Amino acid sequence: MQRRSFAAVVTLTVGVFAAAFVGGCSSSSSSPFTLFGGDTAVDDAGPDVTLPPDTGARDSTVVDSTTSDVSNRDAPADVVPEVLPDALVVSCVDYCGAIQSACPPTGVRAQFTTVDSCIGTCAAYPASVVGSTSGNYLSCRAWHAALAASDPATHCKAAGPTGGDNDGADSAEGPCGDVCDSFCDIALVACGGQPSAYADKAACMSECRTFAAETVDYSTADATKNDVGCRVYHLTIAAGGAAAATTHCPHIRASSTVCTM
Repeated sequence: MQRRSFAAVVTLTVGVFAAAFVGGCSSSSSSPFTLFGGDTAVDDAGPDVTLPPDTGARDSTVVDSTTSDVSNRDAPADVVPEVLPDALVVSCVDYCGAIQSACPPTGVRAQFTTVDSCIGTCAAYPASVVGSTSGNYLSCRAWHAALAASDPATHCKAAGPTGGDNDGADSAEGPCGDVCDSFCDIALVACGGQPSAYADKAACMSECRTFAAETVDYSTADATKNDVGCRVYHLTIAAGGAAAATTHCPHIRASSTVCTM
């Protein structure tokens, strides 16, 4: 299998991220850094995920998206893509800078309305498998967020909260996993403790499977339809903070009084 580095195609600059962080989330450094294929990263606040250079060996090492702890578990068999990054250094700040720049909140492919909603959502993404550019992981979404800079039509939907999956009721998944799997991971974090919170992930998955599929690729324009995308939209806003959670967590349920169109 031929291996290639992504360093040449997905090198981002701090200046790009600074433009994306209207809310003040920018780096003080002015030097370029490489999100994929490099060995440096911006020293910003937020959970860091550091995946070591690929050696060709495939093991089950995983790195949690909110800590630097490394553990072992059986990695999914389908997470080894044809072309792997040589190294992957990802934080939620870097990921959100990339996706907000490539898929801006004012654009037709927007995935998040604010940086805060992106950061809060990202904190709930599952652990990243070393070398993973597929599946419901932060590393998969960060990879697509970087590629979205040159091809937003293809990659914004995969980089966002749905992982590119429009239908939670079928067995097909998006490039970055199953929409209900992602929805429930985020819901348990963003809406935990709210009166409308799900009892557990199983209860969430069961209800999510009943949501109607989206008829178009997800974007933040889906704010009122009676489908899974509308509930994802309100969930990402709820992830932005306690006040937002109080307002928007009730809207993610099947009984939503907002997602009704």
